[in-house]
Amino acid sequence: MPLKIERKFLIAANWPAAAAQQTLELMQGHVPVEGADGEMHVRASGGGYFLALETGQGLVREEVEIGITKGVFQALWEMTSGRRVQKKRSSIAYGGGIIEVDEFAGVHAGLTLAEVKFPSEADARVFVAPSWFGQEVTDDVRFKSACLAEHGMDLIRSYSVSHRSVGFGAAGEKRFMSL
Repeated sequence: MPLKIERKFLIAANWPAAAAQQTLELMQGHVPVEGADGEMHVRASGGGYFLALETGQGLVREEVEIGITKGVFQALWEMTSGRRVQKKRSSIAYGGGIIEVDEFAGVHAGLTLAEVKFPSEADARVFVAPSWFGQEVTDDVRFKSACLAEHGMDLIRSYSVSHRSVGFGAAGEKRFMSL
């Protein structure tokens, strides 16, 4: 499987949304796969439909994504009830690469994450995040789409460490919670 090398960060409400070159609405549903060492999800975005299989966690994972028909998407979408996320994804050019900012909606409203993909692990490790990035959550499984889809915000809200904070709240609201 092809490698996916990516770092993920929390973002507060003051990110430079005006700098976005492209914004897409995404619906993503996670298909339950018993006993699998990975996850499968279907996604609708930009008028296209996709099926992805991902294994691993953290900085380097394996992922295969293929285009599917609307009919196949709809059939699999039915299987994702209770395991879905909605988000608006904006792309911003930065340092020769692209930052994807995901603003979650629905039960995840107020959560904003940035993902940065890299051609190599070495490139990922030397990346200097812009000042508007918050805490890195690359290795925190609570911020994986599959975990958010399955558990909503409950796992994030229930975890508390007093020396760190994360910005999220109702859409448009600026609020901070201890993590």
